[in-house]
This record gives sequence, structure tokens and C-alpha cells, in this order.
Amino acid sequence: MMRYRVLASLADCGRAALLGTVCGLAGCEVTGRWPAALMMMFGFLLGYGLLSALVQWGRWKG
Repeated sequence: MMRYRVLASLADCGRAALLGTVCGLAGCEVTGRWPAALMMMFGFLLGYGLLSALVQWGRWKG
């Protein structure tokens, strides 16, 4: 029976979610109450999520 290798542990997923939230809140703090605050927040979240995925993929492949 073949076991599948887990790409990210539960701790890595929790850390990525926590840091992504902090980056999103920092984006809202930087932009203030402007309409672009929500868009910037999701941009930071997306950027951190993509970076985390690339790092995990690099660990898995390497």
C-alpha cells in the first residue's frame, strides 16, 4: 500500500493562515478607511498564500 506524502503539516497551515491574516490586517492599517483597503488586504493575503504554496512545493520537490 502506497502512502501519500503530505505537502504541508497542520502547523505549517496554521502558521500560513495566521501570518496571512496579519498581513491582511497590516494592509488595512496602511490603507486606512479607503475603498481600496479591502482590495489591498486580499492582495496581501493572496501574495502570502502564493508564496507559502511555492515554498511548500519547493520543499516537496527538493
